[in-house]
Amino acid sequence: MSTLPPSPPAPPTAARRRSVWSYVWKVGGALLLLFLVSAGLLVFYASTPRFSNLLRQKVIVILQDATGGRVELRSLSWNVFHLAVEVNGLTIHGLEGPGELPYAHVDRLYARAKVLSFLDAKVGLDYLEADRPAVHLIIYPDGNTNQPTPKAKEKSSGSATKTIFDLQARRVEIHNGMALLNQRAIPFQLAANDFGVVITYAPATGHYLGDLTFSDITAKNGTAPAFRSKMDLAVEAGHDAVDLKTLHLTTEKTRLDASGSLIHFANPQWKLSANGTVDLADVAALGAVDGLKRGIVDLQVAGQGSSGSPFVLDGNAKLVNGSYADQYVVIDGMNATTRLHVTPQEITLSDVVARPRQGGVINAVFRLLNWGAPATPPKAPAASLVAGRENARRAPRQPAPRAPVVVPVVSIRARVRGVLLSTVLEAVVDRSYRDLGFDTAGEGTVNVDWTGTADDLTVAAVLAMSAPPAPGLLPVNGSLDAKYFQNGGRVQINQLDAHTPATNLNVTGLLRVYPITLPSDLVVHLQNHNIGEFDHVLKTIGLSIGGKKGLAAIPIQIPFHLHGEGEFDGSVTGSLLDPQFQGHLTATQFSTVFVVPAIPGMTPRRPLTGPVALPAVGSNHPPHPSL
Repeated sequence: MSTLPPSPPAPPTAARRRSVWSYVWKVGGALLLLFLVSAGLLVFYASTPRFSNLLRQKVIVILQDATGGRVELRSLSWNVFHLAVEVNGLTIHGLEGPGELPYAHVDRLYARAKVLSFLDAKVGLDYLEADRPAVHLIIYPDGNTNQPTPKAKEKSSGSATKTIFDLQARRVEIHNGMALLNQRAIPFQLAANDFGVVITYAPATGHYLGDLTFSDITAKNGTAPAFRSKMDLAVEAGHDAVDLKTLHLTTEKTRLDASGSLIHFANPQWKLSANGTVDLADVAALGAVDGLKRGIVDLQVAGQGSSGSPFVLDGNAKLVNGSYADQYVVIDGMNATTRLHVTPQEITLSDVVARPRQGGVINAVFRLLNWGAPATPPKAPAASLVAGRENARRAPRQPAPRAPVVVPVVSIRARVRGVLLSTVLEAVVDRSYRDLGFDTAGEGTVNVDWTGTADDLTVAAVLAMSAPPAPGLLPVNGSLDAKYFQNGGRVQINQLDAHTPATNLNVTGLLRVYPITLPSDLVVHLQNHNIGEFDHVLKTIGLSIGGKKGLAAIPIQIPFHLHGEGEFDGSVTGSLLDPQFQGHLTATQFSTVFVVPAIPGMTPRRPLTGPVALPAVGSNHPPHPSL
């Protein structure tokens, strides 16, 4: 009986392989467990007040080295899970003296980070919010400021530029900000996306270099529509100078480029140049000028100035489709060009060529003097007046000379050609009274003067009127020489001659238009042989009786063509609401039909039908038999 030989032993390779993988899994598991424990401990430690305090101290040291100022930080909290940090009560003291406001302060600063890449351990700033930040720059008489010097200058022996601030954020919001120059406060707010700012310091020159980028700025004022813009800004600031290298601002329709410089803070000298296209809707959204609705301005300006001499700003401007409206004036679709000249005492727009939307040309010169003065002259307080009278009783003496009161002064000298009456009515009259059914174009001079208060406004016009071709409108020809006084709402009519196809009108005297209840005093000469041409005017001014409007409201049936002529010479007194007529009325070959209103319960014997001829005043014609 034969036996089989024993099997050869298994190779050790598979056993070793299983042993290695088992070792790897055990070590890996142990390392992973160690990492998780360490991460947990780190997260726990990062959430403790001790870590927050250490982080607060580290931030203080970094800020003090970067700015050179003394830093105070009331509290700092850190949220590891949200990668967020909140800072409260951050203050940076510069070189200001005791009792002066600090160089910089922010009540609350909140920042939230985001992981850009786990592999590269790259983290970016997702959101930054600042509440009530304030920057206070003091310029002392010797030209020095309270701006501190970064410690990088003290530590560096070379000329290499040091980066002291580098921030990129997806979203930035600044609420209730305040910039103070000496004691002058300039409030501001900001909301922007894709915000970037890099601030470096050059020890060799002692200059700060700043580059700011806003890819999406949102600005809004009141109920005005918000607008979005982009801005790139490069600025260099030294001990006694600021150089605005470039400023690019763009919105949907605005494109503005600017540059400038400011040297010698104690005795400032500055230069500025700007050019581009500005959308007036953006200006309105910022609240710079109330009443602006729309329009585009092409602007090219350059200016300079110093503390020893007045600044001067000169340039050219072109307005396209401008629109402005307030409670007194409405201007729509205006196109204009002008030269601009601005000094501390005067704003002058010369060589103005304006073209209203409805047609015509206005050549004008606008001048505003003392534009920085208050519009209303200051009045002495009542207590001061009483004290002055009491002192005068006790010891009469010569009154001290009073300083002259400085108020704004506006003058406009204009020459108009072909400007329609409808254009004027649309600008200054309520919408319901703009369509009077007739029109004319004026050519002549219009002068506007205003000093201090609204009651000092006067408008003088000397115009020749001619009727442009306008289908459906009543043409008016003639001339006008009148002056409007805002004080008392008076129109002094030196001469008004107006002629329509059926009417000749001559008026002189005083017309009271505001308040409308004040009495007027006019001398009137009127000739008419077709009163029907004023039907549209009477409807527009609101003549209505018994549901009928215009001439139909008068209890006289008037055919479109009256047979005969009417002439009135006399005076018109009373208010526009209750006019009173006195004078001589002459009617020649006048015929019409009287319509007798029906009286309930009564039936007339014989209705009055057919024309009724009235004898002309002073004529011997017998009355109509039907009378």
